[in-house]
Amino acid sequence: MQQEKSESDAKLASAQSDLAEKKQKADSASQALQTAKKDLSSATSTNESLTLPQSYIDYVTGKSTDWDTAKKDLQDVVNNHTYPFTDGDENDTVYDDPAALSESDQKRLDFYVKSLIDSVKSQVGSTSKLTITDGSLEFAKRYTQEYQSSNYVFRKYNAIKSASSIMGLDEYAVTGYDIAANRQVTSRSISIINGYIYNSYEFGTTKMSEIAKAAFDLVTQELANPTDYNNIINNNGYFSVAVTTQDDKFYVCLLTINPNNVPSRFNTNEVVKPSQDELTAAAQKAQADSDQANKDVESAQSTFDQAQAENQKLGQEISDLQKMISNGQSSVASLQKQLTDTAKLQSQIKETKDSLPAKQAALQAANEKVQSTQNKLNDCKTALAAAQKEAANTQSNLDKVKADASSAQQKLQTAQKAYDEAKKKQEKLTSSVASLTKKLAYEKKQLAHAKAVLALAQSKKSTTKKTSTKKTTKKKSTKKSTKKKVAKKVKKTKKVVVASSKFTSLKGSKKAFVGKWKKAKSVSGYQVRYSTASSMKKAKTKSTKATKLKVSGLKNKKKYYVQLRSYRKLSGKTYYSAWTKAKTVKTR
Repeated sequence: MQQEKSESDAKLASAQSDLAEKKQKADSASQALQTAKKDLSSATSTNESLTLPQSYIDYVTGKSTDWDTAKKDLQDVVNNHTYPFTDGDENDTVYDDPAALSESDQKRLDFYVKSLIDSVKSQVGSTSKLTITDGSLEFAKRYTQEYQSSNYVFRKYNAIKSASSIMGLDEYAVTGYDIAANRQVTSRSISIINGYIYNSYEFGTTKMSEIAKAAFDLVTQELANPTDYNNIINNNGYFSVAVTTQDDKFYVCLLTINPNNVPSRFNTNEVVKPSQDELTAAAQKAQADSDQANKDVESAQSTFDQAQAENQKLGQEISDLQKMISNGQSSVASLQKQLTDTAKLQSQIKETKDSLPAKQAALQAANEKVQSTQNKLNDCKTALAAAQKEAANTQSNLDKVKADASSAQQKLQTAQKAYDEAKKKQEKLTSSVASLTKKLAYEKKQLAHAKAVLALAQSKKSTTKKTSTKKTTKKKSTKKSTKKKVAKKVKKTKKVVVASSKFTSLKGSKKAFVGKWKKAKSVSGYQVRYSTASSMKKAKTKSTKATKLKVSGLKNKKKYYVQLRSYRKLSGKTYYSAWTKAKTVKTR
């Protein structure tokens, strides 16, 4: 039976694995079906065009100059417009992050905006064309990635620049028009770090219908401006739509690419909206695949349920048998214990009977021993009373000895204190003698030095007397020079050492760089010199008392050599440390 249970476990595990695989395929088929239904619903929508008022068409085509009427009539049309999918529609996808559109929803948005623009172009007779290509879709994806990872103030410009560089496009060949819409903010917190205010948000969800409305508003925003409507009507090239987020807003951006001089690696294959028949066939196939996947799941579920029932039945049977075996083993053990306990009890009774006479004799001997011990106890009590009396006398004598010892201890402490004071005075006198001895030695050296100087001066004077009058004048000058030299030897020159520092950080910024260094001890300030030459030729110098300096007004994208030194002002003079080894920094 245990072997049957093992085989049943293996069969159950196989059925469970097959069921999980079938469920995964059913989920994938269900997702494909939902996407196909969305695409089919979008294809059958009648609200993907914008009907312009005649006054607006006349103004754009030059038949009228009444812009105010054209703009007012356009606004009325915009206010009454209905969207291809609305809030609550089953195709109205919900996103936690609007910048993370699925591939199918991204194409739906692109086709929707293209349909709006194409309907506008056809009404005003424009021959220009905006084309969705694989390359323009890839550019929108790159733009979104670069925008979301950027922390620049001008995010749109930098995202276009970075995406163009990645795809080999000229950044000036790309134009972006965007519009902002509010996200649902569930909570907001404000923090201040290094003097800067930072906002943190938690958001609710954003629906596809909200994103489509923002795209519609972007198109009509351009049309409602007399200087910008040509961005929609007469724009020609490749285009796509990107959705990004920043703080509490999401942005819909219409990206157009000039088709002239695009690189060969830019994929110009046109992405065409599938026909209704193709989408219907795709939806039917997806429905059939989903139905078949669900049937496979039902079959696998039935197999699993059957295997599980058989496995549970075998498990229950084995459990019942194990319980019966356990109960039988317990009954046998209980009987064996009862037999063992009876034999042991009989043996103990026999041993007790055999040892009873000996125990009675021992009891008699113990009684006699107790009586003898009682007599000894009485004798001990008498001796204890005498000992206690003697102990009381001894305690009195001990208290007297303790009093004498306490008096002697106090006298000893007084003597020790006097000894310590005498020792301190002796150490102080010894120190004074050592100091005087050192001073005496120094004075002796000074005296010997003065005698040497005096002897030298007397020798020079004797020599001077023996020379002629003409040489006397020269010797006097020489004697003064000699005295100055001697004085210079005697006088010790005091050298001022200025503590140095070094850069801890040197970073380049736009046409500038910023240096930071450690604070040096006992200095008045710091100097930073910089040059484009490693030899520091034509170097410029900046002074500061801080440990940080920003040097501006430099050339952009230029390499500079930078050095640092400290200075100290003392008694009206300025002393400097040595220049540090030159470090390099590049401006942006």
